[in-house]
Amino acid sequence: MKYISIAEVLTLNQKIKEAELPYQIHLRDACGKQSLWIECLNEDKNDQNRQMLDDLLKEYFHSLHFTLEFSEDRMNFWIAAK
Repeated sequence: MKYISIAEVLTLNQKIKEAELPYQIHLRDACGKQSLWIECLNEDKNDQNRQMLDDLLKEYFHSLHFTLEFSEDRMNFWIAAK
């Protein structure tokens, strides 16, 4: 199983900040299974910003050779099992 490092999450959050998107990614690690959650830093529910975040997440994790799975509300995600 592949794992996401703290350094990779920090790099991702820097990329989100540079893109001026109002989100931050947080890592949870419990019993050997990691998950991540998306914090919206403002009350603006801009669909365009969310689409830009989704594209950034897909591109970033693809570069690390990870495939993601999302929760139904798309606010939580994890590495897909191979």
